Amino acid sequence: MAAKGLPLYAQSRPFNWIDIGTIPDYWTVLQNVLAGELATLEVPGTQVRQGVWTGLNTSINWENTTIEGPVYIGSGVRIDPGVTIIGPTWIGHGSHICSGARIIRSILFEYTRVLSDVLLEEMIVCKEYCVNRCGEMRHVRDGSNNLWTNARDRRWKRRTFGDLLAS
Repeated sequence: MAAKGLPLYAQSRPFNWIDIGTIPDYWTVLQNVLAGELATLEVPGTQVRQGVWTGLNTSINWENTTIEGPVYIGSGVRIDPGVTIIGPTWIGHGSHICSGARIIRSILFEYTRVLSDVLLEEMIVCKEYCVNRCGEMRHVRDGSNNLWTNARDRRWKRRTFGDLLAS
């Protein structure tokens, strides 16, 4: 274009382009968002404690749970007593974290149920798959399948007082 004498134009943009074309890139960007390192993006929800944001209608046993931010807990999430969550961590809406589970620097998509006494460290969990930060993938049925499930699975519904009396 310059050789032909045609005009060249440029525009400046108030943001940095970040490619998330690979699992490690995606991982890094999400961790940076949660850590507040991308100035143009804010963690959603209401900050209820230093470094902890929640959506609406969460059920969290604050006295018997350890949560170290930055952590986002989506709407309708249930966190049972004895859970440990270390950030940066994102827990998608409708999820359920069962007693004794430990979630460390991980991203859980919506409706993820992490079963009791499970450790998820630096993992991305989406429906039936769990991917580590290097991109190594595991299906829920591979190996030990007692790690996570779909929180909408009726086999895991909360039992009512009437259910207990009937059994």
